Amino acid sequence: MAQEAIIKVKQAEEKAENIIVNARKSAQQMIKEAEQLAEETYREIISQAKTEAQNIFDQAKEEGEQTARPILEQGKKEAANIRHIDEKQLLTAVENIVERIVNTDGDR
Repeated sequence: MAQEAIIKVKQAEEKAENIIVNARKSAQQMIKEAEQLAEETYREIISQAKTEAQNIFDQAKEEGEQTARPILEQGKKEAANIRHIDEKQLLTAVENIVERIVNTDGDR
C-alpha cells in the first residue's frame, strides 16, 4: 500500500510538472501573441498617422495654391499690361520720373 501511495504521489508530481510546463508554454505563447498584436497595432497607428499627416499637408498645399492663384493671375495681368505699354507712354513716364528726380534734388 505504501508503494501504491508513492506511485500515486509520483504520478501526481509528474502530472503537476506537466501542468506547469504546459502553463509556461501557454504563457510564453500568450506573450508572443500579445507582442505581435502590439506590433501590428503600432504599425497600423503609425500608418494611419502618416496618412493623416499627408492628407493635412495636401489640404494645406491646396489651400495655399487657391490663395496664391488669384494673386499670381493678377501679377501676370499686370506684367502683360506693362509689356504692352506703348513706347510713347513709356518715354513720357520716364521723362516725368527724371524730371521729378532732378527737380527734387535740385531744390535741396
